[in-house]
Amino acid sequence: VMMEKISISLRKSAWLLALLIITSALPAYAQSEEDIQIQYTVKAGFDMIMENNFIVLLDTTLTPELIEEGLLRELLSKVQNTRKTTGFDVNDMITLYVEGDDEVMAMVKKYDDYIKTEVLATDIIYSVDGVDYSTEDINGHSTKIAVIKN
Repeated sequence: VMMEKISISLRKSAWLLALLIITSALPAYAQSEEDIQIQYTVKAGFDMIMENNFIVLLDTTLTPELIEEGLLRELLSKVQNTRKTTGFDVNDMITLYVEGDDEVMAMVKKYDDYIKTEVLATDIIYSVDGVDYSTEDINGHSTKIAVIKN
C-alpha cells in the first residue's frame, strides 16, 4: 500500500494559512489522529505561537512610530548608563547634550519634556560643542551624548 501526502488548504486570511495534511493510504473514514496534521504558515510580517489549540499572532511590522519609540528607549538607556558610569547620584539633576542625525534630533525635540523627566535633566542642548562627549550607537544612528551635572 503506497502512502501519499495530501495537502488541503483549510483557511486563508491576510495573515495565516492553515493546511490539513493527511499522510495515510487509508480512506478518509479510517484515518486516525496520527495520520492527520494541521500546519500553520504565517505570512511575512507576522509571528505565531500555538499551544493547547490556542494561536497567538503578533504583527512584527516596524511602523515609523515603533522605530521612533525604539530610538527614544535606546537614547534613554544610553543616557542612564552614562549617568551611572560617570558616578552621578540617582537624584542628581543634569544638563543633557545631544547631537545626531536628523531622525534622532527630530525624536529628541519631539520628546524633549519626556526625556528631561526620565533622565532628570533641567535642559537639553542640541549640540555637544565645548563639552566632552561619547559617541553612542542609537539603533544604528551615531549620536553624540554628554551629561553634565548641574
